[in-house]
Amino acid sequence: MGREAAAQAVVDGARFAVRLHLDGAALDVRGGVRRHIPREQISSVVVDGGHVVVATAEGDVVLDLGDEAAAWARALTTPPPSLTDKLGVRPGTAVWLVGDAPAEIVGAVGSCARASADGAELVVVTVASIDDLGRLPSLLDEHDVRVPVWVVHGKGSAAAPGAEAVREVLRAAGYRDTKVTAVSDSASATRYQRQG
Repeated sequence: MGREAAAQAVVDGARFAVRLHLDGAALDVRGGVRRHIPREQISSVVVDGGHVVVATAEGDVVLDLGDEAAAWARALTTPPPSLTDKLGVRPGTAVWLVGDAPAEIVGAVGSCARASADGAELVVVTVASIDDLGRLPSLLDEHDVRVPVWVVHGKGSAAAPGAEAVREVLRAAGYRDTKVTAVSDSASATRYQRQG
């Protein structure tokens, strides 16, 4: 996820071939020079021709991006969408919150959380175990859920249940995954929609 590009970077007067990755948290520069620059540490972003000058307290990083410079500058200066926005929660959206949701989810859903499926426009389910995941298709069928379902699960290949296990179970139950978002350092959420 995020924005990526190959570029040239000038750091401390030396030029390096690099790969750039920008996501909601940071700009990562990898290759001949490595920098991890959290967004909150970027003090300014200036476009100079095909270059983007990223100023931080540790010094400037000049990125040679050619025709993509203006688009990268916009991306660097545009605040990332909140988790609330990514989940599609708007004021008044009825969200059925199921399971022991992480604090980030509780905060993102806020007062839209409901304890029941009745009238829900969105479902957010936290699966903390393989048993929780195994019960999920029956729970959704029991409540005849036809709205988007976000499944919060562990992040990374060692997570149990992780994205692959959730995908396998829900696809077998007739759901299609349509979007993924980070929730925290240890959790992600994948959106599913029932097919047919």
